[in-house]
Amino acid sequence: MGYSGNLYAQATEVITSQGDLRRGDSSGNPERLAIGSSGKVLQSNGTTESWETPAGGGGKAFFTVFNDNQAGQVSTYYGCNCTEIEVTTEVGMSSEINTALTCTRSVVHLGANSKGATQTYAFRDDSSDIAAVAVSSTATGFFDSGAVSEAIASGSLINFAGHFTISGSVDIRGWIVEFDT
Repeated sequence: MGYSGNLYAQATEVITSQGDLRRGDSSGNPERLAIGSSGKVLQSNGTTESWETPAGGGGKAFFTVFNDNQAGQVSTYYGCNCTEIEVTTEVGMSSEINTALTCTRSVVHLGANSKGATQTYAFRDDSSDIAAVAVSSTATGFFDSGAVSEAIASGSLINFAGHFTISGSVDIRGWIVEFDT
């Protein structure tokens, strides 16, 4: 493949401003692609390129509870230790988040468990259970909600909720909820 001509001259025919890019149109003729607005990224749809707002974060965030031995409660609420998410206020055992998230999974690790009936461990978004994990009486080990996709709006009050029978105790060795940011 060869090229004849003055590449610089052809580039200056379409480039008019700082940050311009030279690209080929659908016929292969040179055309100008102006620089994108602040925060935009150059993306391709497989045919052409354009300046677009990047998809949300692409990162992960985790809320955790560790080593909390609970005895005798019917429902217990836990505050959140937050990683990579700014908590703006705390109300009782709930935290208000300042960014929208998507809950993708919940995993709880139980040690000793003498609860007399099934327990439910759930992440709570404005008083609604999401990514719930049901654990049968006296079961121990790791319990996983499986993949979920639950949107949580910015400003939501969030916490962990364990719904138990009143008898027995449970050793929550760890509880983690995963989010896409």
